[in-house]
Amino acid sequence: MTVDINNIVGGSMIKSIKSVDFRYSGRVEKNYTVENEILNYWNELRKKTNFLHESNILTVSNMTCINDNYSIELKDTTFSHFMYSKKNQLGLICMFSGAYIVTSDNYIVCVLNNYYSNEETFQILNLIGGISDHCDIINGQYSSENCLKREFKEELGIDLDQTCFQTNLKFIKCPSEDEKTFTCEIGMIYEIKSLFTKDELTKLFKSSKHDDEVTDLIFFSKKNYRNVYEFSHVKPLIPELLEKIYSEKCIQINKVIVKNR
Repeated sequence: MTVDINNIVGGSMIKSIKSVDFRYSGRVEKNYTVENEILNYWNELRKKTNFLHESNILTVSNMTCINDNYSIELKDTTFSHFMYSKKNQLGLICMFSGAYIVTSDNYIVCVLNNYYSNEETFQILNLIGGISDHCDIINGQYSSENCLKREFKEELGIDLDQTCFQTNLKFIKCPSEDEKTFTCEIGMIYEIKSLFTKDELTKLFKSSKHDDEVTDLIFFSKKNYRNVYEFSHVKPLIPELLEKIYSEKCIQINKVIVKNR
């Protein structure tokens, strides 16, 4: 699959966004040989991990940008195909929805979650969220917010439809120069404003029913956000995102219009 990355790749991974237009165009085609190779790889992988699950996910087959207005074409495939592509550096690009929470006492919340990469399982500092699924296509239209709500419920046990949470699309994560020729992720990044304090949100997470992917909430403030560089494993977008949020030069993002067709 080819992604038009002119004026998109390079420099910052975290980019401003004015609008986004999603188009769903069916399934990624694979031949019989590749299908068998994926199946064999997945069967071996499942012997090593217990938190990876097969699903139908969405990938980016094309993306263009003009003046911070994005057009993204999506196709679906299996999660096993994505992991196979990731291992073999085949350039399959997944779509995701991710978010950080802003508590009422002004902490920014990320998470530690279980992660598998380069034949290793470890915990990594990450956004709340995950890869978009075929179930996020509703009446033929992809909903990134549906993906986000589903992931919040699965990972934190939190219902974003509650009035104590306000959801705002803030940024788009685009491929970096290093990711151009490798499997990477493109995604919508949301800011979730909460009426809960740091302590209240921690109690809510510990008392809620959720899966075992997320192991802990990590809180950052203006004083300590550079502690992000002390983590052994961290998603590359997280330091850049925190720097952007806490920088005095951070550009105020206008209200984002999300369109589907």
